[in-house]
Amino acid sequence: MWAEAVRPSWPRRRRIIEADVVARTGQVSQGGWAATLDDLRPGMRWLGGSRLQINAHDNPPRAVHGAQLLLVPVTPTTGWVSWDAPHRYAVIYPCAGALTTPALPRPPTPWPASSARPARASWSCSTPRRAPPTWWP
Repeated sequence: MWAEAVRPSWPRRRRIIEADVVARTGQVSQGGWAATLDDLRPGMRWLGGSRLQINAHDNPPRAVHGAQLLLVPVTPTTGWVSWDAPHRYAVIYPCAGALTTPALPRPPTPWPASSARPARASWSCSTPRRAPPTWWP
């Protein structure tokens, strides 16, 4: 499974994850944990007093005092949460940043000078044949 599903894109995914970790580390140092957690997923907010709201539903916030909180960046565009209450909680969140945008497609490769030009298309129609346009190879 790893060899077919992940290995071909692993170098790019790893760069994305590493860039996200660096960016989040800077975010923690600038705005604290509250700013960092508030940005991880829609509806998530640090409420203070060791309470974490994980979404906008009417469920009560989780008290995570003394528990392990693991932040796990992933490259898919969706995240989720997981827990083994009351000891461990994980927020699996989609990476953000410039590296997460898909790579632009490469421009077409020009014909090498040594290769033959592509064959001209042949057209069949009832109108008289005209000369090809000036851009025709």
